[in-house]
Amino acid sequence: MTAARQGGGKTRLSLATLILIYMKEPVRPVYLFVLPWSVNKIGGVTEVVKNLYRNIARATRYAPAILINDAAPAPPNPEWRVLTFSLLSPLEAKWKARLAFLACLPVRLFRLARLLRAMRVEVVNPHFPELGCLHFVLLQRLGLFRGRLVLSFHLSDLREASRSKGLERWLWRTLIASADASVCCSQALARHLSEFVPAARKKIHAVWNGIDPDQFLSEAQPPAGVTVPSRFLLNVGTFEHKKGHDVLIKAFALLCDRYPDLMLVIAGRTGATLAAVQQQIKSGKLEDRVIVCENLSHSAIPHLLARADIFVLPSRAEGFPIVLLEAGACGTPVVATSIEGVPELITDKAEGRLVPPDDPDALAAAIAELLSDTETRRSLGQHLQRKITEQLSWSRACDGYMRIVSGERAPE
Repeated sequence: MTAARQGGGKTRLSLATLILIYMKEPVRPVYLFVLPWSVNKIGGVTEVVKNLYRNIARATRYAPAILINDAAPAPPNPEWRVLTFSLLSPLEAKWKARLAFLACLPVRLFRLARLLRAMRVEVVNPHFPELGCLHFVLLQRLGLFRGRLVLSFHLSDLREASRSKGLERWLWRTLIASADASVCCSQALARHLSEFVPAARKKIHAVWNGIDPDQFLSEAQPPAGVTVPSRFLLNVGTFEHKKGHDVLIKAFALLCDRYPDLMLVIAGRTGATLAAVQQQIKSGKLEDRVIVCENLSHSAIPHLLARADIFVLPSRAEGFPIVLLEAGACGTPVVATSIEGVPELITDKAEGRLVPPDDPDALAAAIAELLSDTETRRSLGQHLQRKITEQLSWSRACDGYMRIVSGERAPE
């Protein structure tokens, strides 16, 4: 189900139509996810929302839905109940436009309140929240929404908020302090959020991301137009500075002479550093050793992971990376940087190898160590696979969210 973007006074689906749609499920209240982008967008946060959506639909009293805070294409398949509504931030425009924003705010709040009431929303759960989520805080304070507001942070969102200044910083702290709860995908991130908004400390929880290994592996499809090498290192991550592709390429260059048949495959969503990565490969004369795959479908990832010798995550910053769970689902050994939430998943020399960030020499040494020891590679991959299977299911993550919604602490 798709409703139109609201905010300019036009609505493609009327309130009456929405009421008729939601009368199909008259008993179940709605758990409303909020995303700032389409459910078609490739990325870890989108995968989190999709998997929580499935588990909430299957195992809770709620009927899930997704509100996109932007214009969005049609949902990828009928299982997603998607609508759009413009949750504009008061800081998105210049001062004259802000006056117009304030003038239109009562009408926008009324429309949003009417929508939430028509859908019987009991929980609003923005992932990668934006300041437009202050709309829900205002509705709560006005008594027009009596449900719960739960914010979910995934790293970059919190970093942007904590670096803000002046009025923007005050608005972020107001939003977080006013929410009924905030969820972080790692304990490290929860500590950062507590430091940013000490007043919300008791309402901040950590819920690890999860994975359904059987479902993930069942979706595997060969990547279109890509010849998969017989022996290769794999990295998956958006082309942005924090992912450390430059460090990975430097480390790989140190290994090339020693392992002449080894290739490097980098699969990622197009981003700000793509051109620099391509130039680095060209400057290092590695064009015949490095394969760059842009915007592969998510179904290609299990296919690549299952065939990779080692999965390498050289990131400078991560929350609780789903791609490591995906590597574990495939039993693929991992070399990663010891940053933020990564050590909460991987203990060095137990479920993988950990190295300092921004250290290509240490990264190359850890990779070489595993390449030379088949038994250790197999053992690390199996231990990680066992850990995620036993401890990191999406049903466990969903249970954590349900406890938070009911006012309890999430399980540690």
